[in-house]
Amino acid sequence: MCDGYHLNPGHQLYIDIHSHILPGVDDGPATSDISIKMIRRAAASGIKALVATPHIMERPSPAWEKNLLAVFHSLCRTVIEEQIDIDLYLGSELMFQFGIDQLVERSFGTYRGMGRYFLVETPMTQYPGHFEQSVSALISRGRLPIFAHPERIQPLVGNAERIASLVRNGFITAVSSGSLLGSFGRRIQSFAWELLDLGIVHIVASDAHDTVDRTFNLDVTWEAITERFDEDTAEMLLTKNPLHVLFGEPVEPIRAGR
Repeated sequence: MCDGYHLNPGHQLYIDIHSHILPGVDDGPATSDISIKMIRRAAASGIKALVATPHIMERPSPAWEKNLLAVFHSLCRTVIEEQIDIDLYLGSELMFQFGIDQLVERSFGTYRGMGRYFLVETPMTQYPGHFEQSVSALISRGRLPIFAHPERIQPLVGNAERIASLVRNGFITAVSSGSLLGSFGRRIQSFAWELLDLGIVHIVASDAHDTVDRTFNLDVTWEAITERFDEDTAEMLLTKNPLHVLFGEPVEPIRAGR
C-alpha cells in the first residue's frame, strides 16, 4: 500500500474498494498516463482512499504476481511524486474458479493482504451452481467474501431473495455506482435500487475502468442515495463500510425501506 495513514471516519469522504487503475494488467488503463488521469479524477471527486482490484481470471504465475506488485508500487511512487491527495491500496477481483481457496492466500488475494475480506465475481452471464457452497467454506475459515456487482449477474437480476439468502449466510454485497446511475440499463438500475431498498447492500463502489465511460462517480452517487434515503445511508455505503473493509472490521447493515 502507499498511504499517509490519515484516514478518519469522522470526516465525510469517499472510499472506493473496487477499481481497475493499474496499467496493463487487465481491461483497465493501458498506460501509466491514463492511470494517473483516472487517479486525479478520483481525488477530484472526493475519493480519499482507492483500492486497485485487478481482475484475476485464472491462477497467475509467481512471475505475474511479482509484476503486479511492481506495477502497483511504481504507481504509488508516481502518485506521491505528483502529490495527488489520495491513498492507494492493493486488492484484487477474483473470478470464482476451482482453487479460489488458494488464491485468497496470495499477496493480492485479500484487501491489503490482511487475510480477511476478498472481492469475488462470477461470470456476468452465468451463476455457478457450487458458488455458494464453495465460498461458504471460506467464510468458515474467517475469509469474508464481498460479492462484486451481484445486480449485474444476469441469472440473478430480479431475484432479490437469492441475494438476500447470500447475505443471511455471511456474504457482503458491493453494488456498482454505475448500476444505480443507469449506466447498465434501466432493468439493472431498478434492481440495484431494489436491493438497497431491501437493506441487502453493504457497499457501493465505482468499478472504474477508464476516464470516459466507466469512471469515478461516487460523488454523484452520494447525492442520489441521499435523495432517496439520507446522508447516514450514503455514508455507510460509500465511507464507513468500505473503511471497515480496509481495516478488517465488521461491516454494518443499512436500514431497509425508504
